Amino acid sequence: MKLLNAKLGTKLIWGFGTIIAFLAVIALISLIQVSLMNSRISEVANVRIIQLKYFYEIAKQYDVMARSASNIALTVEESVQRTQEDFYRLNRALVIENLNRLGKTMTSAQERKAFIRIKEAVEPMLVFYDKSVTYGRANRNAEAGDIIMIQVLPVQERFLNAMNDAAQIVQTSSDEAASEAGTLTLVGGTVILILGIAAVVLCSMLALFITRSITRPINHVVEGLREASNQVDQASAEVTQSSRSLAEGTSEQAATLEETSASLEEINAMTKQNADNAGHAKKLMAEVNDVVGRVDKHVNAMAAAIHEVTKSSEETGKIVKTIDEIAFQTNLLALNAAVEAARAGEAGAGFAVVADEVRNLAMRAAEAAKTTSSLIEGTIGTVRKSNDLTLQTQQAFKENVMIAGKVGNLIDEIAAASQEQAKGINQVSLAVGEMDKAVQQAAAIAEESAGASAQMSSQAQQLKRYVVELTVVVKGGQNKTDLTLPDLT
Repeated sequence: MKLLNAKLGTKLIWGFGTIIAFLAVIALISLIQVSLMNSRISEVANVRIIQLKYFYEIAKQYDVMARSASNIALTVEESVQRTQEDFYRLNRALVIENLNRLGKTMTSAQERKAFIRIKEAVEPMLVFYDKSVTYGRANRNAEAGDIIMIQVLPVQERFLNAMNDAAQIVQTSSDEAASEAGTLTLVGGTVILILGIAAVVLCSMLALFITRSITRPINHVVEGLREASNQVDQASAEVTQSSRSLAEGTSEQAATLEETSASLEEINAMTKQNADNAGHAKKLMAEVNDVVGRVDKHVNAMAAAIHEVTKSSEETGKIVKTIDEIAFQTNLLALNAAVEAARAGEAGAGFAVVADEVRNLAMRAAEAAKTTSSLIEGTIGTVRKSNDLTLQTQQAFKENVMIAGKVGNLIDEIAAASQEQAKGINQVSLAVGEMDKAVQQAAAIAEESAGASAQMSSQAQQLKRYVVELTVVVKGGQNKTDLTLPDLT
């Protein structure tokens, strides 16, 4: 009865644990039987068959060796004797090698005893065969034949009998191992079959018991859940009606939201236009900056030109001063020349010197005048250049004024767009007011839904009782009247 009232998990653990235990026992017995069979089969395959192979190889090689010794004793031809001697030596070595290998596999007392008999017979036999071959190679054929007939044949019979006895012992051991493996297979199969039948019967009974202990209370719970579900269905119909009204209010709210969306689109378009205008204004301002930069360059150039004019004026002043000095000296020399001329009368030597000096001064005055003329012309060119730069500066400022006018127009457009945005925002405010009304209606409908939900809550309590019973089935316990909902985890 403890298992009947146990938790569902405990019941399943008992059921599957029993099945697993039977399967483990069957697997263990099968493993033991297979291990034993594998041991016997391995003995037959890896030991007995190899031993029989060695017996076969020794017999075949001994036969070749014996025939080669006989052929040497029967012929006197050198080439034949040499060939037969090679066969004899080769097969004699193989016989000894395979006998040594066979001896390593003969492990039981009976096998060791039989192998000792083989060794006792083969050693003198090989000595006699070697002696016969030696006589045959010396062309003492009669003596070689006598050794084979008189000395070798008796020892050979003992060797062959010992070989046959040892082979019979190995064959008997192989047959016993094979028979034991068959017996183990039959016994293991019978035991596994019996345990399998017992496991099927016991597991079937256990499965039937666990199934009935689970399905009966679950069927009762399912019936109760069916009745409760009918009542929940009625309450859900009322909730559906309330939900329908709520859906209508939601539709109105959706329409209002649609209007709001349209207003937002208009605002978005105007905002985009403002952004475009702002970008255009930015480009114009860049142009203004470029023009201002050019004006700055022109002003700098004009200042440099004025500086050159000033410098030329200074040079002109110096040249003019030089011309004044030359003119003064020329006047003095001219005066002296006049005085000399008056004194000398006809003697004109001094007058000639003065005349030359006056001529030199006149040349310097001419050169200074020429330089003054060039500087004056350069000054005139500089003044003209300054005038041109001044005109360009004026033109640049005119362009700046025009661009400023365009910027003003753009600012006017931005202001107009801002007014339109204000109107759009006003429409959004109205739409929000409509949304508020729709939300209030939805709240009223929600109150109606709350009443229907209360009725559904009562039905949920009844469902909770049935859930408790189902929990008792899953978790186990005796007190089915306890309405506390336990933790199902």
